[in-house]
Amino acid sequence: MFKIKSVLFVGVLIAGLVIMANFLTAYRLTPLGAAELNEHISEDYELMDEYEMDGVTVFLFKSDLREAYRAVISEKQEFFYSSISSTYVPYDDRESPIYTIGGINYRGETKEFTYFTFQSSDDQISYIEVTEGEEVKKEEVKQGELTTIVLDQDIPLKRLNAVAYDEDGNALYKYGYLDGQAQTARSLKWHPADQLD
Repeated sequence: MFKIKSVLFVGVLIAGLVIMANFLTAYRLTPLGAAELNEHISEDYELMDEYEMDGVTVFLFKSDLREAYRAVISEKQEFFYSSISSTYVPYDDRESPIYTIGGINYRGETKEFTYFTFQSSDDQISYIEVTEGEEVKKEEVKQGELTTIVLDQDIPLKRLNAVAYDEDGNALYKYGYLDGQAQTARSLKWHPADQLD
């Protein structure tokens, strides 16, 4: 009888340790804690921005050491949060008049969205429009500040139809790949509008 109780106790203890180890390596009590646990986020990343929608949170980080931005999604799983998705944007374009800081898309059982943020130093840019099908989002641009657009659809970033306009409605910059250019994280960016027509 004592042997059965000992074996049972050891079995329960091992199961408990396995569950706790899984929790400690995959789940956190807060969305930010889960995002910081993401395999791509290290101590050199600092938080820049966050966006929350119905238990799903996007965190935007930057690392001067790695010269990169990371958008990370944390999702609520019952009582805890986990993070398994992130995207990478290199610093390459920071000298451009308008450059992407981050973007990520999400599709869950009951919701979907696309998060897209950038920064501009061009004082001629007044607003940006992002169009997908019938949906058009327009956002005022303030120089030197983050501008974020969130669409209610899961749209791959390479398919975003984003255009920056001056106050008279003239297209100044478009987001995408140049014709004939390799489609990489470094080449998906803002270009003068006349180069993408």
